[in-house]
Amino acid sequence: MQAKLGTHFKTFLELTELPQQDFDNLEKLAQSWNYSTYPNMLKDFLYKFIYNRLLINTRLYHIVTDETVSRECTFCVASKSLPAPEETFKHLFWYCPITAHLRNKFFETLAPELQHLPEQQKKLFWYTGIYEHEYPPLINIARSVFLLAIWEMHQKRKFSHGQHLKSTTFMSFLKLKRTLHLPDPESETVTFTSQDAGTK
Repeated sequence: MQAKLGTHFKTFLELTELPQQDFDNLEKLAQSWNYSTYPNMLKDFLYKFIYNRLLINTRLYHIVTDETVSRECTFCVASKSLPAPEETFKHLFWYCPITAHLRNKFFETLAPELQHLPEQQKKLFWYTGIYEHEYPPLINIARSVFLLAIWEMHQKRKFSHGQHLKSTTFMSFLKLKRTLHLPDPESETVTFTSQDAGTK
């Protein structure tokens, strides 16, 4: 059974640069998108995220015969971080400077207890919600919604100004969070200043 799950998630683990996981973690990953409390749009996104079905630009480029479709990262182009690298799965959700900034903001405001994890453990939680073989339920829901907010902003592909991309994505997260009635952590208030929204 473990070998079967390992094969099933081989592509996901390769895309995320994560090592092979034990059976418990693989089983949790297999179930992580289909919680009854999740709205359909979140289930749909998480399923596509885990099973490599998202139409990121490097995939869309080979499907759509449209000269306006580029292999370049949508966020890097919008924020004028040029030359923009190719938009692969690992770039869009981990290495992209916009995503990295948003991820740091997520840990800082919503999961400060996980902020100083070693990079590999932080990457495991960011991609799967797994932390020391356990899911912190509230924070994991926030992580899932946050990833969806990043993807929804990516899908719009239109931004009033690249400088406001980060703040717009964070506001999108807060809007989605409210649809799940997800409370803010008691010790933290989520803020996103104009300085945070500036590109680096």
